[in-house]
Amino acid sequence: MKILNQKYNRHSKSFEIIEDGVLVKEKSPSTSSEYKVHFEDIGTEEFILDKNKDFTITILLLSLFFNAILVCYIIFQEFEIPDKYILLVLNACLIPFYVVIGIYRSEFKNESIKVLKSKNPINFFYREKERKEVDDFVALIKESKKQFFINQYYKVDNLIPIDVQKHRIHRLYENKYISESDAKFILDELESKRIIEGK
Repeated sequence: MKILNQKYNRHSKSFEIIEDGVLVKEKSPSTSSEYKVHFEDIGTEEFILDKNKDFTITILLLSLFFNAILVCYIIFQEFEIPDKYILLVLNACLIPFYVVIGIYRSEFKNESIKVLKSKNPINFFYREKERKEVDDFVALIKESKKQFFINQYYKVDNLIPIDVQKHRIHRLYENKYISESDAKFILDELESKRIIEGK
């Protein structure tokens, strides 16, 4: 699974692990973006952002509802309305309530977003039904990152200075991408190369 596609309401996201990073595509009704996050820019830290229900909107809706009922009561007290129009008048009074519910309905849903920290944060929808899939994909990103760095830097290169190569091997070991024995092996190879070259 090198691709993860997500859809939430009218928003969609696509994540693809490519050779040297992650390609992110995001679409919403008003915007569309596509960017690449290189493995060098992806950190190891992840966190979850939870969006809870907005208490202010709840109070606003309750206020609108009771005000609409009050307006209906006043209208029914002041005017003689035939029985067949009572439902029509009641719905007309509740129109502002319906409009606000339509506009702010997404504010009543608890939402979670999982963020993989990087220069351009990688944000996943993190709803209950997708959590395992997202966690597995984040683990795959980290494993792909590890393999990328091992393939890139765990070798003896004749064109790169030995000190730079040693530093890279130490970084691989510090990040736990390679074991201590692997690090010692390649460092010994580099030291042998340095002795042979007489540097």
